[in-house]
Amino acid sequence: VVGSCLLAWGALIHIDTHGVPDDHDASVIVVDEVAGSSVAALAIPTMMHLMGSHSVADALLCALLLGWLFRLFDILKPYPANAMDDLWRHPFSVMADDLVAGVYAALAGLGFAMYLGC
Repeated sequence: VVGSCLLAWGALIHIDTHGVPDDHDASVIVVDEVAGSSVAALAIPTMMHLMGSHSVADALLCALLLGWLFRLFDILKPYPANAMDDLWRHPFSVMADDLVAGVYAALAGLGFAMYLGC
């Protein structure tokens, strides 16, 4: 939570300093990607527990899976991420759709870990 707040604060400082580009989700601003992937990464310890694993290799595989899932959901933008991105024209909407993608990635990763743990 603290990290997400700091990332949002950093995005607002950047926008305040440099202005909002014509493209409200410009590729030069990556703090939203960092925030979303950080949310997904929060699932790694629970995934490891569900799989009954303690190895570093499995943790890295979980991180790779979550990174791929985050990118997939970030591109697909399932509801409510698409609504946030389309309806809001505010700097927080740039962050919000990636945070939702991170939550979806974490849930999908946990589902995969539950399937492997059975």
